[in-house]
Amino acid sequence: MAEKNKKIEMHLHIATKMVSEIKRRSIDKLSEFEEELMTSGKVSSSNKNDLMAYMKTETTKQDEYFDKLRLVLIYILCSNDSNEVKSMIDILR
Repeated sequence: MAEKNKKIEMHLHIATKMVSEIKRRSIDKLSEFEEELMTSGKVSSSNKNDLMAYMKTETTKQDEYFDKLRLVLIYILCSNDSNEVKSMIDILR
């Protein structure tokens, strides 16, 4: 029984860490932006403000920077609006 409780506790610990990383890096919102870009080639007007706010947030860790970089690359590959792409790149600098 103690071994079973240890396994449950370990899985709960892993799940808690995963949820905290998802929240810290806003992976849920990031995934939504990426999906929208890949399916329609643009970000809806309702998400555009959220996207710009996400891109302007202070990036303190390397993984956060890579998340933003990946989003810009997807934007470059999927968007037809060069002005929007340029503004995304300018924000990342």
